[in-house]
Amino acid sequence: MILVTGATGHLGKEVVNGLLQKINPADIAVLIRQEAQAKHFRDLGVNVQIGDYDHIDTLVKAFTGIKQGEFAKTSGDLEQLLGRKPSTLNEFITSHYSSN
Repeated sequence: MILVTGATGHLGKEVVNGLLQKINPADIAVLIRQEAQAKHFRDLGVNVQIGDYDHIDTLVKAFTGIKQGEFAKTSGDLEQLLGRKPSTLNEFITSHYSSN
């Protein structure tokens, strides 16, 4: 299972949407701070983990069983990570995930 942090932000939502085009929703989890934000993701079939970086005990529980994490970053951070500006977010997602 892949856990996406920052899933309620602009980039995080795009990462989740991109993953949904590539893999089964049951293989995606999102880390959110408040239960009130969960309905949208649950409606998509995505697993929801409630956690807060200010409360380490919630993170331990949220990350249990997770094999990979995607930490949604700002576009500037993404450019630095790739060493160039991605032409599209889909390009970034496609380069990291396959349907295999």
